[in-house]
Amino acid sequence: MNSNYGPTGSAIPLAGTGYKQQQFQNFTPQQLELFNSLFSQVGPQSYLSQLSQGRPEAFEQMEKPAWRNFGEAIGQIGSRYSQLAPGARSSQRSSGFQNAQTAAASQFAENLAARRQELQRQAIQDLLQSSHMLLGERPYETMFFEEQQKEPSFWEKLLGGIGGIAGQISGTAASGLGRRLTGGFR
Repeated sequence: MNSNYGPTGSAIPLAGTGYKQQQFQNFTPQQLELFNSLFSQVGPQSYLSQLSQGRPEAFEQMEKPAWRNFGEAIGQIGSRYSQLAPGARSSQRSSGFQNAQTAAASQFAENLAARRQELQRQAIQDLLQSSHMLLGERPYETMFFEEQQKEPSFWEKLLGGIGGIAGQISGTAASGLGRRLTGGFR
């Protein structure tokens, strides 16, 4: 990505290191907005996250048509048995009807459970893939710059130089005095 979008924030001195930290934005404002919205798709409250956790409420909306189809299938089984003996309600109490209804319910439950497992597995895979992709992006670049030392002013240089000379003079004088006291000069 291009880092021409400029620095964000301010240069932060890193205490005692001699370096400043500066952050540069790699994304345009539109790209950054999209990037941030994608994070909500993998967050703990996202639909994908709820599917991956196997939460029943996540599956309810998708399963409504399946439940409707199951109700119709049970109704068709009832109609079929009623047609065998028109007017006889006892045909729906027969073991054949009960067996057909039980088989349909069992098959429906198995298909529903298998579909939930497949959706949960796919949601986990999608979450991992999306998270990996998002975490690999770099909306900002952080750089470290060496803090520039302030050039001493003319007066600071002059006074520093005078202080150094004075220190040398006083050091030499003290050294000579020390030798005199110890009998170093004759």
